[in-house]
Amino acid sequence: MLIAALQTSHAIALGLIAGAFIVFALVVALVIPRYRPDFPGENGLKPFLACCVVLFVATLVAVELFAGEPAESEASGSTETTATTGTGATTAPTTTQPAGGIPTKGKELYTSLGCVGCHSLDGTSGTGPTFKGLAGSQVKLSDGKTVTADDAYLAKSIADPDAQVVAGFQPGIMSAVIKQGAVSEAEIADLVAFIDTQK
Repeated sequence: MLIAALQTSHAIALGLIAGAFIVFALVVALVIPRYRPDFPGENGLKPFLACCVVLFVATLVAVELFAGEPAESEASGSTETTATTGTGATTAPTTTQPAGGIPTKGKELYTSLGCVGCHSLDGTSGTGPTFKGLAGSQVKLSDGKTVTADDAYLAKSIADPDAQVVAGFQPGIMSAVIKQGAVSEAEIADLVAFIDTQK
């Protein structure tokens, strides 16, 4: 399975090195002892151990070099978006987090974490913004800026709710109930995936 997931050149290199180690192990365990029962013997012990160590280290190095995943920025498929202010000026780019969450788990967290008490799903206003139509919409913040409620914004708002407060809502309410760090990254991804389904 691992080999199939690698780039062709990496798979070939890793397969050759691992194959050489396997062939060596089979030959010294099954073939040579038939013809030389005393193998490796006193004279051949040091070269035999040296070969074992070299092949073992080569296999470890090959796994480290060739079986590594792509750089995190490429693997995550992250993209950059820019926030705009009410005057049309742009702010620093923000990284969009990959969706990757499971909406059904997010729905369970929506209830178990108490999000249901402040964030409606039907568009009615509550202590916090409604989740209906939130994902992808333009959100005006209390500081006058307007941002896109993309996955990065939603994830940041869950992890640090007072960082970008929506205009018309009070800071400190969510952070008083759910302490920073209390929701794991996986749970945040699940919640974001759930919010993304609330059209």
